[in-house]
Parts: sequence; structure tokens; C-alpha cells
Amino acid sequence: MLATDRIVSPPELESQYTEKLLMLPFSFFLTDHADTQQPSLGVEGAVSGGEECKGWGCQPALGSLSAAGKLTPKAVALLKAVLEAAKETGAENMGIWVGQHGTNAVRQLEKILGPQTNVSVLRRVDRGTHIKRLSCVDLAIDTPTLNHIATAADILWASTPFLTLSGRNFASRVGASLVTAVGLPSMVSRNGVDLVSIATQLLARRTQLNTFRLKLIKNKASAPLFNSAEWMRQWERGLRLLVSSQHNFPDQRWHTVIADA
Repeated sequence: MLATDRIVSPPELESQYTEKLLMLPFSFFLTDHADTQQPSLGVEGAVSGGEECKGWGCQPALGSLSAAGKLTPKAVALLKAVLEAAKETGAENMGIWVGQHGTNAVRQLEKILGPQTNVSVLRRVDRGTHIKRLSCVDLAIDTPTLNHIATAADILWASTPFLTLSGRNFASRVGASLVTAVGLPSMVSRNGVDLVSIATQLLARRTQLNTFRLKLIKNKASAPLFNSAEWMRQWERGLRLLVSSQHNFPDQRWHTVIADA
């Protein structure tokens, strides 16, 4: 059995799974952010540019913040395209924050982006500081082949706009699941060209970035992504349905779909 949702496992692809699917009504991903303090944001919702942010890395900044191995050549190419497009809008000093991808990956990134791009490598910190630091990123860009997962949830909890690219497999549709479950489906791009276009528009119009921050601040209180108690209720409901269907129809290979509450 695989716990999933309609975005990471679209209905038209159900026949490709060998597992029975437990289709949750929101995102398949369970978060535990309720006990993590939210960063203190100004009235306009923007944190980037403050002195504390500058102490963590270059400003203004894009972010590619996930784990080692996800910064593939395709991901680097997207970051380079966004940075080049951003310069045309006047964001000449835009740098990039990256997670701990390993020395070789960072050196390769710096080589591809060129010496004119400021790359800041984020070191491990406690979780509260991690969330606050994420709020300093102007715009986070997802890695296309293997999406950000837990880090994406952290980014959204920090009220930082997160732009993802929906791909052709489970691991490349996780970002779309998460941003949809927090009420921002418009942050899902269709392809690389679309992602660069959306990113460029957002970076050219800073008020739009602040609008997304404010939406995240407003949505988090009720967003399914951060309602772990409701996720558990739906999970338990799904397990009961699975047991019932297996008992009553043992020879049938049916997927279990939980309707929206």
C-alpha cells in the first residue's frame, strides 16, 4: 500500500502502480510544523534585506535549499536561466543560497554560474534558526528531477515564495502537492520555460513576492499541509476503508480514495 494524493499520483497513472493506493484528500506529506515558531514578519510580509539576513548570506537571493544529490545539471541550468533573466529586470546583484550539497557540487555550481554570481552555502543550524533563515530568501526554486520535500514544507512555513516544476514521476511532483495544499497552485510551473517566466515576473515585481508571502501567512492557519491532526484523521479513515475492502472483497485490487472532508 502506498499513501499518496491526486497530484503526485494522478488518476490516469494508477494502473502503473503495483501497490494499492491510499489516495489522501490533500497532500500525502505529513508535517510537524505546529510546534515550530514562525518567523516574525513585517507588515508587508518581506524579511529579505535585513541586517540579520545579510549575516547569513548574499542579498537579494534565490534559494535552492534541498539535500545533496538534488542539484542536478538540469537544476543548475534552471537556476542559471532564472539568474540571467533576473539581471534583465534590474536584479543585477541577485545571488543564490544553496544547501549543503558537498564541496564538489558547490564548486561545480560556481563554475557553471560564473565568478560574477555570489553563492552562499548554508550550514546546519537549529530548527528555529533554520526557519528564520529561510524567510530571508526572496524566492526559492525547486529542484526538478527530485523535488524538495521536507525542506519545501520548511520554506512554506517560513512564508517564503516557493516555485516548483511538475514533472513526470512521483518524486518530481512532490513540490506541486505541497504548494497546492497550502493554497498556492499558481506556483506550479508546467516546464522549464514557464518556471523561468514566472520567476522573472515575480522578481521584477517585488510587490507580487510580498503578496505571496502574505498569502502564505494567511493560509498557514487553515492550510491542510500544516494540519497534522486532520492528516491523521484522514489516514486512520483510510486504513479502516482498506481493511474493510480487503475483508469484503479479498480478490479485488482496488485503490482507496478518501473524498475531501
